[in-house]
Amino acid sequence: NKRGVGFCDCDEGFSHNIQDDKCYKEHTQGPCKEEQTWLRRRTPKNHKTGHKVFGKCKINKCKEGEVEWKDRKCYKVDSGDMFDMCVENDHGEMVIEEEMMTCRMMMEEELLPWGLGDHAGVEELGVL
Repeated sequence: NKRGVGFCDCDEGFSHNIQDDKCYKEHTQGPCKEEQTWLRRRTPKNHKTGHKVFGKCKINKCKEGEVEWKDRKCYKVDSGDMFDMCVENDHGEMVIEEEMMTCRMMMEEELLPWGLGDHAGVEELGVL
């Protein structure tokens, strides 16, 4: 930033909640009541938190099992254990696929799900 002042912000796809000073994944229930959805809102004027992306609880006007998306249309929400695990993961990103809101794991190239933690085969390369 121009002034060289440090600040924290939420990851992409998350919005800051002023009430509890936490970030919540957008288009989920987040800190909201059952009939509400956590959505991005405009940045409040004169905020002093350093955050740039804020969220709010909004009444879900869609049919049961649907949620409003960025385009203001209602989409059926995916379900199941894999969906739930993705939503709870920091690398899970909400997306619309085949007219359904679902969650996709977004991994950076350096982050591999299987890793190389056991050094298997490294000795042959002369590394150890």
